[in-house]
Amino acid sequence: MKNGAGAFIQAYNAQAVVDDAHQIITAADVTTNPAAALNHTGMLDQSAANTGIHARQALLDAG
Repeated sequence: MKNGAGAFIQAYNAQAVVDDAHQIITAADVTTNPAAALNHTGMLDQSAANTGIHARQALLDAG
């Protein structure tokens, strides 16, 4: 990833999907993608595969 000075550094981006009612992590991943937006669909699919239930609603950040 690029840092604030424009140099490339070794960095990671971590995401987690959490059940809001029980506060249980249903999916997690670490990537080198600088923006989490590239991973939303995959994370929701992973959560559905792990739990057998598709989310009816998701809260995502702007990044």
